[in-house]
Amino acid sequence: MKKKALILILFLFIIPLFSCSKKIELFNNIYAFGTVIEIKITDDKERIDDIYKNVSDILYLYDHLSDNFREYGNNVYVINNSDDFVEVDERLIELLKYSLYLEDITDGYFNPLVGSISQIYRDIIESGGSVDDETKEKEASKIANAKLIIEGSKVKIEGEAKLDLGAIAKGYAIEKVKEYLINNKVKEYLITGGYSTITCGSRKGDYYKIGMLYDDKILYVKNKTIGCSSINEQKSDDNVYTHIINPFTCSATPLYESVYFIGDDAGLVDGLTTASMLVSEEKIKEFASKYNLEYMIYYLDGKVVTSSGDHYE
Repeated sequence: MKKKALILILFLFIIPLFSCSKKIELFNNIYAFGTVIEIKITDDKERIDDIYKNVSDILYLYDHLSDNFREYGNNVYVINNSDDFVEVDERLIELLKYSLYLEDITDGYFNPLVGSISQIYRDIIESGGSVDDETKEKEASKIANAKLIIEGSKVKIEGEAKLDLGAIAKGYAIEKVKEYLINNKVKEYLITGGYSTITCGSRKGDYYKIGMLYDDKILYVKNKTIGCSSINEQKSDDNVYTHIINPFTCSATPLYESVYFIGDDAGLVDGLTTASMLVSEEKIKEFASKYNLEYMIYYLDGKVVTSSGDHYE
């Protein structure tokens, strides 16, 4: 009888233990990096709220550090408006160093010092007009003759150029979110940073289905990141400009409708897709081969080239 009672007590103890660890799905949106970021996580109900808060905090942190329009402590905005060294958070130092790394591996087609010309295009879009050749040449000279100097925890721009981390900050932050989730053994997650960066784990051990923007294809992806850079046309009078700026010419007319990479590192694919909008198809394939990426290239005339070798007209 005592043995039966003991078994019953153990059974009653195990039931609430299992019920407390029931997995639930949390889906919510936050606004950061100028877009809506969708966060979908499945995990134990007793810790999912903390996980969501930590994920949101990571995204907000890098959004504030990389902001070049508002001051949040010593961030990019402060660096852009200072003539001397600025002491910044070590996480911003790491982000800036990564942007310089991307500049190096893309032969300069990714450049974090396009802030001044980026602002000119933004103003043109809002007020009308066009960017003349003289302005482009002047801004290209600023970029070519400027340098980002990092000394320990201090940063300074030498020259007249300005920082703009818009092409990397979101992807870099999403990579930090992914690292946090993996370190905390979260397996089911889908983080959608607008349309440009999507990272996911697995859904009950299986694939997530990701729809394509420019055709009716469905991507089946798990434990990967999709990076996309696209034209996203914005008109000013009769001129069409984009957010993709060639740092050598300061033109805003990419070669493609869209470029996708599928890989492991969200920061890497974010930066490489931006640079790939400005380089040859052969260079895109070189990036893909070197960094173990799948790719999809959507030409302006409708042709599609994929890493499988298929061509679509």
